[in-house]
Amino acid sequence: MPIDIPGARKAPMPHEVEPMKATLADKPFDRQGWIFEDKYDGIRALAYIKNGSFELLSRNQKSMAVRYPELKDLPKWVRAKEAILDGEIIVLNKRGTANFQDLQARFGVTNRDTIQRLAKTQKIVYYVFDLLYVDGYDLRDARLLLRKAELKKILRPREVFQFAPHVLEKGTKLFRNAERKRLEGIMAKNGASRYEQRRSTEWLKIKTTMRQEAVIVGYTRPQGSREYFGALHLGLYDGKRLVSVGKVGTGFDQKRLKEIYDLMQPLRTDRPPFDMPFTAKRNKWEAIRGRNLSEVQWLRPKLVCEVKFTERTGDGSFRHPSFVGLRFDKKPTECVYEQPMHVSRA
Repeated sequence: MPIDIPGARKAPMPHEVEPMKATLADKPFDRQGWIFEDKYDGIRALAYIKNGSFELLSRNQKSMAVRYPELKDLPKWVRAKEAILDGEIIVLNKRGTANFQDLQARFGVTNRDTIQRLAKTQKIVYYVFDLLYVDGYDLRDARLLLRKAELKKILRPREVFQFAPHVLEKGTKLFRNAERKRLEGIMAKNGASRYEQRRSTEWLKIKTTMRQEAVIVGYTRPQGSREYFGALHLGLYDGKRLVSVGKVGTGFDQKRLKEIYDLMQPLRTDRPPFDMPFTAKRNKWEAIRGRNLSEVQWLRPKLVCEVKFTERTGDGSFRHPSFVGLRFDKKPTECVYEQPMHVSRA
């Protein structure tokens, strides 16, 4: 059936699409022509549906369908032979809110018995918020509100598969509700925006708490009754250079400590993985470089985690950081300094 949407064009279905990413903004706002959604505390997932089968890819193009058997009937719930959907998978806790740490139990799991057990004990929901392709038509150049309208037409929502709701113009009220419900934040999107395969200021993220993905670059020995490690040393990329941003030593349970420790062992190295530092960071660099390796075990920069914190210090480190979880869906080089942009600039 022909798609009568301005900007839609006939084209073969793409094999891979780089997901559109949002720019961090400093505060909520109200604006005509913009829509606002809850920011889901989960994992980004693009679903590729073709002739009754489907594939689920993470933002770094890793296959995830086997880890979410609850979504095996996804093609039956979409009124299209071919489609590419963009959304977020979350795990709901007993209060009905997203729990990112529970979602981590699925990351990297390949054992089918373990996957089936998790499917029985966890409640996942795939919230779909965009439609990029449908039945021979590429919609990425169409306006966002038109893509969403077409998306709503073809979806048959189920308990584990939902259309992500949004509100028009009133972002400040939605943000206050997100604060009250202790959500991660909200998304603000220009209703006229096309789908760009990059980070864009047409989509903004406004967070209720400071959170940041960082590269795990080392760990300290445990002290007292703690096992495995004491704290994780963290780094961020500034351009092509990896820069130290301090360490995090809270937010772990015993299971998480062992899991992270086991993942770190193949990555051990004899020297800090940082590149030459900026002048402003030279004193910190000299202090790090002079530490005895019995105090810090350095790692090759391969693992990514997410931390929450109260603010950044003058040298860019996290103040009062707490570990949130590992992020297997993000590349280390994606962990860059995120300074909130003033909404007037965005």
